[in-house]
Amino acid sequence: MKYSLQESDSVVTVRLTGELTVTDEEEFRLLSQKAIETSGAKCIVDVTKLDFLDSAGLGLILVLKEMCEELGKTVTLRIGQSPVRDIMEISEFDSLIPYEDA
Repeated sequence: MKYSLQESDSVVTVRLTGELTVTDEEEFRLLSQKAIETSGAKCIVDVTKLDFLDSAGLGLILVLKEMCEELGKTVTLRIGQSPVRDIMEISEFDSLIPYEDA
């Protein structure tokens, strides 16, 4: 997994690329901590460039969501036409985190 954080106005965007799997847990938790420490009131998780996502990766995104919500921040997913779109739709992930347009 590779990532970038971008903060603009009251929004922090977490862009993920590559693969998000169980092997990324420690790094993703550190990333999540960085994301919640920003001043943004909203966190967008951008997975449009993510090539692969397993069930542990889905769980890690939920961890970020919980961390944000504990601080009153909202979370949305930007999935576009990414390769992980199917797994997110099959798992009905939009019932847990709302999607927004890419």
